[in-house]
Amino acid sequence: MKNKIKYVHITHTGNLGDELCSPRHYFNCTSAKADTIMGGGVQTRYILGEKQPPKNTILWGAGSTGKLDENTMANCDDFLAWGIRDKSLVTNEHNFLPCVSALHPMLDLPLPKAEKTLLHINADPRIYSYRVLKEVKKMAEINNSIFITNRAPEKDFVKCLAQSSHIITSSYHGAYWGLLSGRTVTLMGYSFKFKSLLNI
Repeated sequence: MKNKIKYVHITHTGNLGDELCSPRHYFNCTSAKADTIMGGGVQTRYILGEKQPPKNTILWGAGSTGKLDENTMANCDDFLAWGIRDKSLVTNEHNFLPCVSALHPMLDLPLPKAEKTLLHINADPRIYSYRVLKEVKKMAEINNSIFITNRAPEKDFVKCLAQSSHIITSSYHGAYWGLLSGRTVTLMGYSFKFKSLLNI
């Protein structure tokens, strides 16, 4: 709760992107109408209208994932107001709202003088097993690259980003932050959200 508004976003994954995509980090919101702001992260079932939001809720910069048909459109009319980060799911430009973590100050970090590669991997066990993560970390060490997962603490990611000019990533936010901060990004995408990211 902040200023009598409840902020709801995905936090159980340990994913840094899910943590930093809440507008509570960047805005001091007050509202006479909204009781809840559902911010960021993957909210596919709400976006497609398959799940009803709590009453008087704003959907702020949420995203979708999985395999979605090219003709799929957002169905968010049950929200008090809404904006989603997936431009291809909206017909009205007013409902396109990139992830609010674009306002994070780390994105203003200058490019380092030395060219260094950051291997930023999604640690969700549905994406990579623990064994694969260990192998990837070893490969990074062999190639004198920096390795970090999307479950690392914010201060650790910021430190790694500051040292890197190139990011190889399987994380939506790793790619998003890399592109916004002017770094070269090599993307290892596996779902709709990465195509959506490249579209914006």
